[in-house]
Amino acid sequence: MSILACPKCHEPLEIEGKTCKCINNHCYDIARQGYMNLLLNPDKASNNPGDSKESLIARKAYLDKGYYDPILFEVVNEIKKKEGPLNILDLGCGEGYYTYRMKQILGDENTYCGLDISKLAVRMATQYDKSIHWIVGNSKNIPVLDHSMDVITAMFTVVNQEELARCIKEDGYIIHVTANRDHLIEIKHLIYDEVRTKSDKYIRLPFN
Repeated sequence: MSILACPKCHEPLEIEGKTCKCINNHCYDIARQGYMNLLLNPDKASNNPGDSKESLIARKAYLDKGYYDPILFEVVNEIKKKEGPLNILDLGCGEGYYTYRMKQILGDENTYCGLDISKLAVRMATQYDKSIHWIVGNSKNIPVLDHSMDVITAMFTVVNQEELARCIKEDGYIIHVTANRDHLIEIKHLIYDEVRTKSDKYIRLPFN
């Protein structure tokens, strides 16, 4: 059974060869690299939303050295508390490091989805593991079925509370990893003329 949903009508998406399609005949191509572009034009603020190529390459190089693995292991330990098989969605997956490593550690019995608004980031993510459902999409319009996810992770990314509530199962886990407002503030002052403090509105979830 499909867990993917059409971003236009939210009916189930079925994969047929190199395309995925819903009962309303909304069709989406699967790129030759293996990812699905389910980002609608109204859901993006620019032609190329998301992080720059330079930022993605630099972050991948840093993460591949394992510097953030202690955080990854804490997240995985929380996921292990649930019995599988699980549907796991990694929001804001970027270049795919955390999603890929979760699968490496937790095994193949689960279904893994990595979603990011950046097509370039998702294209890079496919280089890790093409069996993961890599999706270009918007976290405000997540292309999965209602209450279909056992675990949703969001590693250092903004989230939409209403969408998370729609997507997660009643007994599901939402694991949101965030940095405090002054994280890397010294480096930011060296790089930017003006350092802006982000609102906590989409950073810290009020879930109990």
